Amino acid sequence: MRVAIYGAGSLGTILGAFISKAGEKIELINRNKAHIEALQNSGAQVVGTMQFTQSVEAYTPDKMSGVYDIIFLMTKQQYNAQVVSSLKEYLAADGVLVTFQNGLPEVQIAEILGEERVLG
Repeated sequence: MRVAIYGAGSLGTILGAFISKAGEKIELINRNKAHIEALQNSGAQVVGTMQFTQSVEAYTPDKMSGVYDIIFLMTKQQYNAQVVSSLKEYLAADGVLVTFQNGLPEVQIAEILGEERVLG
């Protein structure tokens, strides 16, 4: 199973670090090149009630290839039409997009991907 977090900023990086720490494979994707380079070079550094550094797979969107079974969407909703349309080609035929966004973005996303391919 191939899984990605698209929009892996602060929260997506934390989620990806914990998933990777648990031994599962997940790819972190973010358009911020400096953030991605830091993740590639130093790993995800979690600081808070727990502290650890976890190596993660991280890419910019232009480095994406193939298809994903699950894409966790963690971008800002104002970009959903553009982002989701661009992710459509990377979602497996039976894949799903799971939004971690506030509100009810699933309706708009379902108009692009179809209801059966969207989870909130």
